[in-house]
Amino acid sequence: PERSRSTNQRTERTMPEQIAEPILCFKADEHAFMSNFYLVPGGVTLHGTTAPSSEHHYAAAKTTDPVWRDAVLACDTPGRAMWLGKKAPERPDWAEIRIPSMAAILAAKFSVTEMAEQLIATDDALLVEGNWHGDTFFGVNARPGKRCGQGDNWLGTLLMAQRDLLTGRKDRPLRGTSELIEAAFIANPPKPPTKRPRIPKHGPSLPPRRPTRSPQEEAQP
Repeated sequence: PERSRSTNQRTERTMPEQIAEPILCFKADEHAFMSNFYLVPGGVTLHGTTAPSSEHHYAAAKTTDPVWRDAVLACDTPGRAMWLGKKAPERPDWAEIRIPSMAAILAAKFSVTEMAEQLIATDDALLVEGNWHGDTFFGVNARPGKRCGQGDNWLGTLLMAQRDLLTGRKDRPLRGTSELIEAAFIANPPKPPTKRPRIPKHGPSLPPRRPTRSPQEEAQP
C-alpha cells in the first residue's frame, strides 16, 4: 500500500498541465470576434485610417494604388472588400509582406479594449482558423477527409502571438504544430455552419455583375 501511494504521488507530479480546449473554428458566435470578417465596434484604425473590419485593411494592403486602396476601405461589407482587393493591382512584394501586414492589422484590431479582453479570455487555447473554403495558408482545411486538419494556420498563429503580447507572456514557444492541429481535428472536428455566417462573405449590396473597370475608369464620365 505504501508503495502504491508513492507511485500515485509521483504520477500526479508528472501529469501535464491542463490547457483550455482548442478553438478550431472562428464561425461560432462566441469565437466570431477572431474572424477577419468581424465588424469591430468603432472600427479598426491603422495608420490613421479606420475601417469596419480587419479584412478591409488586409484587402487594401494588397495594392499600392491609392485609388484602389480607398475604394477597398470604403466597401460596406468585409466580403465586398475582400472581393475588390482581389481585383486590385497587386503590389510586387505582397508574398513577402502579407504575414507582417496581417500581424500589424491584428495588433490594431486588438488594441481595442473590448477586443483585447475577448482574446485574453481564450486563455491558453490552441487557436485554429478551420474553414471550408480551402484557405490553407491563413487557415486549416476543415472538410472531412484525409486532408482534414492540414494547413499553415497563420491567422491562428498570429492571434496566439498577439494574445501572448497582451498577457505579457514572453519566451514561450507558440503551440500549434501540424501534428497537434491534425490530432485536434480528428478528436473533435468542427461542424460546418448550418446557417448564413454572421458576417456574410458577400454582402447584400454586392452588385449583380462584377465591374470590369478600375475605380479610375468608373470615376470617368
